[in-house]
Order: sequence, then C-alpha cells, then structure tokens
Amino acid sequence: MPFHQLYRLQIVVLLAATASLNADALRVSPITKSQQLPLSRSDRAAQEVNLGWIPPDLSGEGLKWMGLEGEVPSWNDLRGQIIVLQSFRAPSSQMMKVRELIEDLGTNDVLLLPVHTPDRAERFDESKKSSAGLDGIPVLIDTHGELCDRFGFRRKSTNAIIDRRGVVAAVGIRTEALSDLLRDMVAVDKEKALESKPEKRNASKAPDYPAHNPQVGSATNRQGEDAPEFSVAQWVSKRPDMKNKTLVVDFWATWCGPCRAAIPHMNELQKTFSEDLVCVGVSNESADAFKQGMSSRQLNKPNTFSYSLALDPSARMQRHFGVRGIPHCVVISPDGKVRWQGHPSGLDSGKLGAIVKAGRGGGADFDPYWTRKNR
Repeated sequence: MPFHQLYRLQIVVLLAATASLNADALRVSPITKSQQLPLSRSDRAAQEVNLGWIPPDLSGEGLKWMGLEGEVPSWNDLRGQIIVLQSFRAPSSQMMKVRELIEDLGTNDVLLLPVHTPDRAERFDESKKSSAGLDGIPVLIDTHGELCDRFGFRRKSTNAIIDRRGVVAAVGIRTEALSDLLRDMVAVDKEKALESKPEKRNASKAPDYPAHNPQVGSATNRQGEDAPEFSVAQWVSKRPDMKNKTLVVDFWATWCGPCRAAIPHMNELQKTFSEDLVCVGVSNESADAFKQGMSSRQLNKPNTFSYSLALDPSARMQRHFGVRGIPHCVVISPDGKVRWQGHPSGLDSGKLGAIVKAGRGGGADFDPYWTRKNR
C-alpha cells in the first residue's frame, strides 16, 4: 500500500517561502516575519534555495526509515497531498504539537514526516519514537547528512512544507504558524495543482566570488567565515530589507574625519547596486553623542546619506571583527558569508560588483554542513 494511503498525516516540508525565486521555479508566496523561525542568514539561505522546486529524493545512501511499511515513496507518488517535514536532533514537545495541529485540520490530505539529522541519530530508537508521540508515523533518519544538507536542515529544529504541486512551498516556519499555512494549502484545488509541471533544481556551478582582500587593516580577518547575526541597538534611518541582498557594513563615527570623507564613496556604491545591495553605517556612539556629532559636522542635511544608519554603543559586531581602527567595511553575501573586509576606499565598484554578481547565484548548490563535518 502506498505510503500516502497508510497515514492520515501528510508530509509537509516546512520551508520558509521567499518572494525572490529562480524564474524557472514554480512561484510560491512569501511568509511573514512573524511566521518565520529565528534562523541565521546562512541557515535560512540554505533552506530557501529549494523554494519552488521538487524536493530532494527520500532514498539514498545513509537514509534509514523507521516505521515505514512498503516501498520508499517518491515525490511524484505524493503529489496532490501536502507534506510536513520536521527536522529534529532530539525528540521534543514540538513534534506532538505538529501532529496534533495536523490532525485538527480534519483532512486526510496532510502527512507528517519527521527527519532526524545525523546528530545523535544512533540514539534514536522505537522507545524514543513512541515517547515523542510518533507511533504510527514513519521517521526518516539521515545518518550521513546529505539529505539534510540538501534541505538545509542543520542543528536547529525546523519545519518545511511541500504543497499539492509537489514543490517546496515554505521553509523555516514556526510551529504556531503551521495551521493557517496548511489551511490555505488544503484549500487549493487538487486537480489544478496536479496540472502544474514542477522540475528538479539543476545543480549548477558554485558562485565565483573574488579573492579575499589581503589588506584587512586594523581588524581581525574574518573573510570566508560565517558572519555574525546582524545586530544593532537603534536604527537612525528606516530599517532596510536585507533579505537576499549583499550587505555592506561600514563601521564609522561622526568624529572620524576619514569616515566622513568616505561617505560620498559609500553613497555611490549604494546607488550603483541599489537592487542587490544594502549599505549600513554602524556607529558605536551613544544616541546623544551621535546627534551632536551629526549636527556640529553638518551631516544631518537632506541627502547627505544614500544608505542606512544605525547605532550600536555596545559595538557587538565591531568587536566580533576586532575592529581597532575606523572606517572599516565588511561585505557579507546573501548566504551569510564574509566576502571582503578593509578600508572603504579599497572597495571599488569592480570588486563589489563581482561579489554582488556571485551573490545572485548564491546557494545554487547545497552548502555542505553535515557532510563537510564528516569529511
């Protein structure tokens, strides 16, 4: 008997949807920030690359099924239904909550598929499966990590949805937001959904980022590393939308002459790459000192800045990069990696343009996480 007829719950891969998709992928609708799990930029990017495409196969090396009767299903077998994938590294109360909210929908069209990441996979047994409230539900255990890498499932438990068309429709979703999303997807006409022609995402060449800057200056070289979470205490300007954008963080201060001299250059970079770039000037001055500095140096005139400004007196990000002299710029690609560091004068449109161009194709291949650890 087919997998999807054995269980009343549907397999939903809860992947947070984005408005920006490959033109060849089937379009999905964005979810709101309140519906998203608090994931890092790199973790979210690793999941969102699958949006609009047929998900990775559920069979392969290192994949073990617990509680599955019959053959391993293909995504084509499951088209017309809605599948909820929930990644986990240890049983939790969230698993029972997801099961209950799916049952409360009162439909046979939604299935739940828990996916165990490689972490502690060897400890998961029938007793743990039962204690998690998963009796009667098949569990997929990824011992090698390749499937989890392809889905972007890392250490933090996450939810994702595969819709009736058989494509990844939402990722990185809060458990509390599932009910409304699933009701909307259940309401979609099954026959019309089956008329669509989803495709698998083709593996393409990894984005070609330019070489790192050998002259970082008075700071710790973090190029090639995961960027820290973007965090400021206060926005001076309107908070920009940084989603799927290349980010330039300019550590500066109003009292710093070289910093003020770099403002026109930063303005030009922001204007040149306005569609793909967000520049943010971050000062560690207090609000009062910043206000006074802006006024005394006549920086508060209209159109002085074409980019965003923020304050962070605790200098959290600045300390992460070990910045001992300003101005200092950090360029972060959409996948959350530090691609360039140094004095803003060294960041010309050619270098930044190459990073922006590579960022547009960022995530074209899955980013190894578990498989990198196992190498």
